[in-house]
Amino acid sequence: MRLWWLLLALTLTPWTAKAASFDCGKASTLVERQICADPKLSAADVRLAGLYQRALAVTPRQADVRLEQRRWLTERKPGAYLAAEYADRAGELQGLIDQAARVRRDMPADLAHGCIPVADPGDFKICQVLNSGRLNTGAGGPILWQIQALDPLGAGVSAAEAIVLLKPAGPGRAVPVIWKIEEQTTLLPPELVKSSFGLLLVLPGTEQAQAVENMESVFRYATSGWVELDTTSWKDSFSSRLPDHRLGLGEGVTIDYASFTASTPLWRPGEPSHFPTGGAAKIRFKLVGDTLAVDTVEARLGKAAALRETGQ
Repeated sequence: MRLWWLLLALTLTPWTAKAASFDCGKASTLVERQICADPKLSAADVRLAGLYQRALAVTPRQADVRLEQRRWLTERKPGAYLAAEYADRAGELQGLIDQAARVRRDMPADLAHGCIPVADPGDFKICQVLNSGRLNTGAGGPILWQIQALDPLGAGVSAAEAIVLLKPAGPGRAVPVIWKIEEQTTLLPPELVKSSFGLLLVLPGTEQAQAVENMESVFRYATSGWVELDTTSWKDSFSSRLPDHRLGLGEGVTIDYASFTASTPLWRPGEPSHFPTGGAAKIRFKLVGDTLAVDTVEARLGKAAALRETGQ
């Protein structure tokens, strides 16, 4: 009997170790163990990994896709609903792939009047052009841009805004190279910024409900085209750089991308957003690959420093 169990284990071990998108022999979390023990979940994991790589290959916002994937991997929970979580995430990634197939094509460059088709027509009934223009990026060539208001119900109320940037592809023609859709956000015209890390393309935005300014997307020019920077991950470990690790950041930090610096108040736990008393910090950033990282932090603690920073 013991020999039979040993032979069975040896037969199943190679299949189990390769069943998921990761090495099941090194599974350490409850989620990973549940995936490895369930053939259907293992297959879903493999499929999701494939969709993730396909989405990265076609989307212009790779940093955003990576960030969302890391967040999803961290937040997924073991249990009866894990399969549903995989199905939902697969749907999101497939949506990005479908969007790229719909958007990234040669089209008329009539920016002032007609909406460049970025949003799914099934999601938004009305699209209105809010603004459009042209940027000369130098080595990156000219870029055309359009900002749109999107109305899901056709009731004259904008629930989202979209911005699309296009590369000219001949007389009167262009191909979208960057696009994004943001709900409850006011998108502003794109800006070119010369920095010590090269030419940057900044897509500013402000959250409408709270007037949070730190809603921008930033791209660095490379020989392969415009590459999105991860401008948010630095916040995850910022408190560890402060003398008092209990202090933290507010909803938005305005970064000067020309100098790669920022100044911000510091909040104590539970403080209202409009009245920080923890202090203030001056931050200098650096680029590690395509990720914004904290280089140095100069902190001044106390209510007086925080009030000076906010101008109160």
